[in-house]
Amino acid sequence: TLASNTFWRLSGNADISPTLDFLGTVDAKPLKLRVNNVTGWRVEPAWLVPNVIGGRENNTIETFASVIGGGADNFVASNSPYSAISGGAYNSIGTNSEATVIAGGNLNKVGSGSRWAAINGGYLNSIGDRSDAGMVGGGLLNKLGTNAFESTISGGYQCGIGNNASTATIGGGYNNQ
Repeated sequence: TLASNTFWRLSGNADISPTLDFLGTVDAKPLKLRVNNVTGWRVEPAWLVPNVIGGRENNTIETFASVIGGGADNFVASNSPYSAISGGAYNSIGTNSEATVIAGGNLNKVGSGSRWAAINGGYLNSIGDRSDAGMVGGGLLNKLGTNAFESTISGGYQCGIGNNASTATIGGGYNNQ
């Protein structure tokens, strides 16, 4: 006979110790939650702070303290801690892009060395390498060039801010350069 305080009960447990009683692993193995025998959510060990990854098994994080909320084929590269991809598909955050966010959409990309950058969604939007604090609000085919520090494209279609164009802003529209 098992004592009721030695296992996790479907109806809940009482009088647990948050220090001693937990659901998880004590080694460097991921914790996975499956639905219909398919992994839907996992906590993966990483240096300092684990990563939290939802969605398909092919979502990948190569750094620590980062999150992929869901979707498929999303990627956060090495040395990009505290970054997040909320969902969508085929989105990527490059190497050395600390605290960067892609809020969703498809095929959006933040280049390497673009810390504190954000793409809020849309399709085929990009922020080039070394464009710290660059932001694309959404839309389609919008592009911030390399070294476009603190530049913003609010949205629109095929708008672009070129290389070495710091602190530039495009409010949206069509094909604004």
